[in-house]
Order: sequence, then C-alpha cells, then structure tokens
Amino acid sequence: MDFRNFICFNSTNHIEGAIMLSRSISIIGAGISGISCAEFALKLGYKVFLSEISNKDIKIKNNKNLKIETGQHSDEILNSNYIILSPGIPQNIEIIEKAKRKKIPIINEIEFGSWFCEHDILAITGSNGKSTTCMMLHEILVNNGYQSYLGGNFGIPFTKNLIRTMNNKSDRIVHVLELSSFQIELLSNFKSDMSCILNISQDHLDRYINMESYVETKLKILKFSKKTFYNNKDINLKKKINSDHNPNYYKIDSNTSSFRINNRSIVTKSGEILFNLEETNFVGDHNLQNAISACTLAFHYGVDKNSISQSIKKIKPLNHRIEYIGQYSNVKYYNDSKSTNLNSTIKAIKSFEKNVILILGGQNKGFDFSELKSFSKKIKLIFCYGDSGLDISESLHPYFKTYFKSNFRKCIIEAVRMSSENDNILLSPGCSSYDQFDNFEKRGDSFKKIISEIHYV
Repeated sequence: MDFRNFICFNSTNHIEGAIMLSRSISIIGAGISGISCAEFALKLGYKVFLSEISNKDIKIKNNKNLKIETGQHSDEILNSNYIILSPGIPQNIEIIEKAKRKKIPIINEIEFGSWFCEHDILAITGSNGKSTTCMMLHEILVNNGYQSYLGGNFGIPFTKNLIRTMNNKSDRIVHVLELSSFQIELLSNFKSDMSCILNISQDHLDRYINMESYVETKLKILKFSKKTFYNNKDINLKKKINSDHNPNYYKIDSNTSSFRINNRSIVTKSGEILFNLEETNFVGDHNLQNAISACTLAFHYGVDKNSISQSIKKIKPLNHRIEYIGQYSNVKYYNDSKSTNLNSTIKAIKSFEKNVILILGGQNKGFDFSELKSFSKKIKLIFCYGDSGLDISESLHPYFKTYFKSNFRKCIIEAVRMSSENDNILLSPGCSSYDQFDNFEKRGDSFKKIISEIHYV
C-alpha cells in the first residue's frame, strides 16, 4: 500500500498526518533497526539524517533525501523535527541531552513504525523467553492461515516488515513484536491489540539505576495495549498488576484462564489436555510457561484449541536456546548462548538432573552468581571465560570446582578435556557476549564450531 496516502487519515494514533510529510528526522545508530528505519522513512518521503558513532561502512542505497555521518554524533542531528534513537544507545549521551533541552521529540523505531501500521500488533515482553514465545505464537498463526510477520527485538526490524507489507491488501496480516525494555522506553503513541508480559527478573542493571526502574520500564507496555496478559505467578508482576481493578488485564495460568499448567501438560479450563511437554520438541519446564503464553494469545486472537495443539507439537526450538548439539564420546552438548542473564541460566540448569558442566562468562550485567550454589547436586564443574570470568569463578569457588580461561575457545576445549561419560556440557553464559563476540548468535555458533572440530564432525 502507499503509506504516504495512508498517514493522512490514520487519526487513531493522534499523529499530525500530512504535515509530517514535510518534516525531517535524525536517526542515531546505523545498526539493523536504524538502517531499516531510514529506508522506511525515505519511502514515506522524509528527509533523513543517519548518524553512526563508529566509522563502519553503512550499507544503504543512495537517496537525495538521505545524509549520513560517521565517527561522531554531531549537532546536525538537532536540525530535525524528530530524533529516532536506536535501542542499544542509552538516553544519557550528550547529543540526546542537547535534544531534550531543545525539546525535540525523541522516539524509537518501534514507535515510528507504529504510526503507519494499519494491521494488528501482538506484543510480547519479559526478561526471559520472549523470542521463543514470539516464535511459537508466530508459527501457530502461520499454520492457521495468517500472514504473520515476526519482528522487533527478535532480530528483524519492525519497519523492515512494514516495508514488506506495503501494497499487500490481505486482511490476514498480523505483526508479532518482541519488545525489550530498551524498545519500550521511548514508546508514546504505540498501540498493540494484545500484549503479554512473561516475567520480570533482574537484568540490564548496567543500564538502569536500579531494579525498580527496570520493572517500571517493562510495565509501561500496559499503557499501550488494548488487552494485556501476564504471568500472575511471577512475583514482580503479581505485586505490580491487579487484574481485579482493570478489565483489560488478564492472568495467565490461573483457575480463570483459558489454559493452565498441570504437571507437565497444558490443559483447558475444563481439564482437557491440550498437549504435554513430551509431545513437543522443547526441553525444560520453563518452556511450558512460554507455550501457555503463546497459546493464550493465539486463542484470544481467534485460533481454535485443536489448531493450537497441532501447531505447537510441530514447532522446533530456536537456535541458541538449550539447543541440543549432539552426543560425542557419551557426552551431550547444549548451546544456550542466548542466556545473557542469571535467571535464564538458572532455568537452563533446572532442565537437567545431574552431571552438568556449566560454561559461564562474558560481560556480567550486575548479577551475583553465587546464587547458583543451590544447584550443587546438578552442577559437576564450572568453567568461566571472558571479561567477568575470573570474578564469577572466584564467587563460585567456595561451592564448586571452578576453572577460568580468559579465551572462549580455550575455555571450551578445557571443559571438553575434563568431561567424562554421561556428562552434559552446557554453554549458558549468564552474561552478554560483547567482550569477545558481536552478539550471542556468534558466540553460540563459535561454540558449535569448536565442538565439531574437537570431535571431527
């Protein structure tokens, strides 16, 4: 569809419509969301100034309305009507402080894209399980005839999917958005038809002043959704959300819910078994919580129970989420590189009975890893690597046999060397990957490559 015509009458978002066409925007950060946002804005007729602090080569088509700077965030950014800030960049940088003083509106790619989205949006946030839950919901919808577009923090920019849906007249289009706290921070007019908050546990304290600030940022999604489903068994959500006082808030996995968890199964309100965990391709009880959230949203969006049940049994797990790599010399290998916080690592450990050789490390985001001491019966050895590896190793040494190797590859090789029959080598770092890798995907791929090289597979 021609979005330039559409924005003139999309009054539901209270945007100034046609006046915006004469305006200019600055985009700070030329990562995948920044570049996609620039491409989308150019299609809408905006003048775009794209600013990147590094000197990297920016791959984007030339356009008369596009200007690019690298190596700095100059004051030219301030010559715009809106500033779009990439999610990985904090709001306390100097140029943003200047923009605030000049009262230039600061938004993000999700907010900007939502102004021009005429299709339903289903948004999912939480500290852990977002990607898996979004993928489950997306697959259920696709299997039932919807043109579902999965994006946001999942790795596909929302605006890229909006470009893909231009000129598409289908009435079966729906956007499934994974939203991080960074992406929620700058929302103002965003609207989703349904949202879901999976859980909230300590994370990103390298960005937020305290846990309360992080929680409040996550909970902002409540203001932007027609209906919100939340995990009432999560201690932080239970404290903060009261569905009895708001008819638009709905508990997940309660006696009044459409579905609930019973042992290792998800059952309907009447007690009928929808599926049990063993019928799926997923490992770990935490995936029951992910699944019930996806099933609940799908059901309330109009997908029938039988279709949900059939779909969930076919879905395969995402890479880097307790991903089973294989068994070599009677040792099993699991890649959980997506674990970038302690709570995620704890959930991974709970998926095993015993003989876990755990690999931790990277850049700690403020976690106390001594909390792992309660898993002494499951964990056999711990190997630590990276910037925070030595500190983590020392904090755990009173409770476990721990080893530190700064280099990731050397750490993995040492863990394999010291393993024995029936062990489970689990990469679940509990830290960000940025000390030695560009992202958690590259860390996980490196782990798999090292294992295959060791075992000549």
